Amino acid sequence: MTILSYNCNFIFVHVPKCGGSSVEAGWQDIGRWGDFVIGSTPEGELLQDPFRRLYDIDKHATAGRIKKAVGSEIFDRSEVIVLVRNPVTIVESHYKFARLLLDRFTSRLEVGEDRLLQMIKAKDESLPSWWFVMTRGALIDAMQASTFEDYVDRVLDDRWARYLSNYTDDLKHRRLTTVTLKIEEPKTIIDTFNSLVSAYHKDLGIRRFHFSDGRRYKGKFKLLHHNRSKEVETRWSESHLRKFCDITEQEHLAFGYDLPL
Repeated sequence: MTILSYNCNFIFVHVPKCGGSSVEAGWQDIGRWGDFVIGSTPEGELLQDPFRRLYDIDKHATAGRIKKAVGSEIFDRSEVIVLVRNPVTIVESHYKFARLLLDRFTSRLEVGEDRLLQMIKAKDESLPSWWFVMTRGALIDAMQASTFEDYVDRVLDDRWARYLSNYTDDLKHRRLTTVTLKIEEPKTIIDTFNSLVSAYHKDLGIRRFHFSDGRRYKGKFKLLHHNRSKEVETRWSESHLRKFCDITEQEHLAFGYDLPL
């Protein structure tokens, strides 16, 4: 989801499959009036449709779309925070999440996996529409793949070449986000959001353990674990990994990740 916090003067950009739901669920638990969590949580889902229709902001709005919606003045004076992860594990996460969705929906619809795959092939209207569009259909590719290697064969293309940058940069490739956090560093994530709360309290002159004016945040930010994917084997062949490195080399370098080969 996206978070717009007018109290703590930050905007959170949610890149799919990069732990954003955990951040947003954590902020939902402590948020107050002036904090808009869009998507991910039950409360956030209530906001998503009206925000999308009115402002073109939804769960996975890019930094560019958010800037257009809120205006340059508000956007430029905000901390614009994005949470990223290693490009290799982004691909793996799509596969694991898709396999989890298969399990959930076969149980929910009380059908076998073969029947569900037939429904997917027919693009049955009872299935969530976002399955078919997320990352150019990567979830559908994962559901239909017989193995992880088969899945990688299907998706090893330029959809990953600017996967992170498409959410963080403008059309001229200028970085719009100002704070980049890594999913692999949970303590840094927690410290960053708690610092925003502390700065808010300090600006208001509110002392710790002495909150009486109703303007405080409800405790400290905690990184909740939402949307955990199914644990399945994701073993890359060397040829697949080399091709993926060629495709994503700039993304690895831009976001401070070492190439696996």
